[in-house]
Amino acid sequence: MKTFRFIVILALCNLSAFAQSWVDDFDFNCPKNACYINDVFVKDLIGFDMGKNSGINYLSKKTLEKPITINGIEYYGKTVATCEKNIKFTTLEEVKRKYYPDVSGTVIFMIDNYFIMNDVNSYKLDEDYISKCELLPSNSFDVFKNQSVFSIIRVFTKRDQSARLR
Repeated sequence: MKTFRFIVILALCNLSAFAQSWVDDFDFNCPKNACYINDVFVKDLIGFDMGKNSGINYLSKKTLEKPITINGIEYYGKTVATCEKNIKFTTLEEVKRKYYPDVSGTVIFMIDNYFIMNDVNSYKLDEDYISKCELLPSNSFDVFKNQSVFSIIRVFTKRDQSARLR
């Protein structure tokens, strides 16, 4: 019985730690800061290895006096980073063409656990940081069987892969 209680307490502690770092899809899709790596607007840092040995260094994170607008989205801050290595920047549209060239029609993108709800064209990722991609046709979901067909392309980064292995 003591072992069972210990396991429950341990699970609750892990859940609490996870919940504190978790961001929902709405918050993820409404960033306050515009992110740049090597002077390239990347929208968010989710598609990049931000680990200690990645070669990426934060230079600054600041609040702007006046918001800036990029592709119709207002940003109130700016995060700037540099990287020693040559990053192969790629867009979600380029990922679609590379991995699923035959997919046409409406596409919903995901990066790791997040749906990309707007401003899809602004997201850039490090091509070398992509672990794998997954194509989910809408007609494979029972709830969408009688609806117009669309596709979900989910990009898994190496960050998400290591999180799943833990």
